[in-house]
Amino acid sequence: MEWHSQPNHLRAFYKTGPGALAHVQDGGIKIAAFDLSKSGEIMPISGDDWMWLDGAIPAKLRELASQRYVVAIISNQYNILFEAERLKGFMRQLDHMASELDIVLALYVAASLDECRKPGTALWDVLLADCGVARDHRLAESFYVGDAAGRVGDWAGTDSEFASNLGVAFYTPEEFFQLDVSSDEGG
Repeated sequence: MEWHSQPNHLRAFYKTGPGALAHVQDGGIKIAAFDLSKSGEIMPISGDDWMWLDGAIPAKLRELASQRYVVAIISNQYNILFEAERLKGFMRQLDHMASELDIVLALYVAASLDECRKPGTALWDVLLADCGVARDHRLAESFYVGDAAGRVGDWAGTDSEFASNLGVAFYTPEEFFQLDVSSDEGG
């Protein structure tokens, strides 16, 4: 991945670069954005603290890319830019993920407690700029998938609030990937 660090956020690109993400069709752009969920821990333990929630997820992400969606990850990782070992592990984790997916992929990480942090929308604006479009651009087919949905038992509602602030559809991972919620097993 190609990594770009800013004072309050981190961006990374696989098979592309900033300004080269646009898949504009008929005056619109389609963004499929996802939170980076971990292995069940609220805070990551190490760079290896990650696994696919379900083994079918990589194929679904490849399918979205083939449908000309911009596939992006938007995640809150407070203070990661100031914790060298955590940052190194996180970068290793994303490099492995990107290599396995082998699709055009963009990553946006909020590292501070500011407007970049979800449910704030500043990182989405950076993503749109990297796609070469403005905030008012038609995004009818865009959506965000995250596990912090504000449900009973969720630790927060940050992800659903983020999608609401953007005016895009929101799905939990269970809804979007049609996962069996009766199983606690990861894949």
